[in-house]
Amino acid sequence: MKAAVLGSGGWGTALSLVLCDNGHDVTLWSHSPEKAEQLRATRENPLLKEVHLPESLKLSADISCIADADLVVFASPSYAVRSIGRRAEPFLRPETVLVSVSKGIERDTNLRMSQILEQETKGKCKVVALSGPSHAEEVGIRLPTGCVSASTDEAAAKLVQDALMNDYFRIYTSPDIVGVELSGALKNVVALSCGICDGMGFQDNTKALLMTRAMNAGAYDGEMKGAVVSATVLDPENGIRTLSSDELAFGYRHSALTDHPDWISLRAEFRLQPGDPAAIRAKMNDLMDRRKASQPLEFPSAGSIFKRPAGYFAGTLIDQCGLKGLTVGGAQVSEKHAGFIINRGGATCADVLELISQVQELVLARKGVRLEPEVRMFKN
Repeated sequence: MKAAVLGSGGWGTALSLVLCDNGHDVTLWSHSPEKAEQLRATRENPLLKEVHLPESLKLSADISCIADADLVVFASPSYAVRSIGRRAEPFLRPETVLVSVSKGIERDTNLRMSQILEQETKGKCKVVALSGPSHAEEVGIRLPTGCVSASTDEAAAKLVQDALMNDYFRIYTSPDIVGVELSGALKNVVALSCGICDGMGFQDNTKALLMTRAMNAGAYDGEMKGAVVSATVLDPENGIRTLSSDELAFGYRHSALTDHPDWISLRAEFRLQPGDPAAIRAKMNDLMDRRKASQPLEFPSAGSIFKRPAGYFAGTLIDQCGLKGLTVGGAQVSEKHAGFIINRGGATCADVLELISQVQELVLARKGVRLEPEVRMFKN
């Protein structure tokens, strides 16, 4: 494969080395002819001290070097992504896959880096976001590292995975490019907050609290507790009661209602923020597209079946056990998202319960993890 990396900083250089190690024909582009010449003469990037640049790595300051590339990695600072994307566009082929490794959200437009590339390249190419907990200097010395290749186009995400993955650089794939890019950008806010904790003399408990709250799950950019003002419930002991948002104690897969399964929810009051109808409609369409890409919405289901076990993802465990497509009667473990059990047609309650039981037994036997349902079963 022929690959080009646009941006000769630490991360761009480290990814060039990964691609070279994997046997690809790689060119590292710098916006500065002087820097390109320095790299060519010294075979070392000052940002990756004592890491040798192999002779097979081509160095250039001419952006036309991407003209016949199969893969183009955009590794510039986030503020330069738009201008470099604009310069690159005339040399791109429709079959070229673009990889954004820059983290950030554009000021004024609030666009993610992949959206900027799509704009500036006129939607000509498929775009993948590569992100993860990684330091360029550690990748440069071949220490074990993991990242996520995210795209709504599964083939493009897997192409990037195949191009970059080796024995020290592990790549996972995801359809959630929005979540991956926002996590990469917003984690820096959390990192700064952790630094403030140090400056204020706080220790591990405070930083752990901050990081836990930062990772608290929400439903695609929000949480229920941010919109619910109150809920009215029927409490068998105390009659009809109205609970405030604080009293409802929303959390991950939890609220006061889950603590009291005998309560019946009668009504809820929401506080919604006014906004531009077109923008709201576009956001809702985006959220639905993201769900369609990762969830089997074309089949009836009860949603995600199992709770997330500590340190794991239920769907990933089920997938790793090879259980996608496992069927009992009309019930099946979804081949799109292994955390869902879908009704392929004519599934009975008994089919679903038996399939849940089989999945629990097989995951426990093969992974040593007991999956617990997060859906509630009612029997006569």
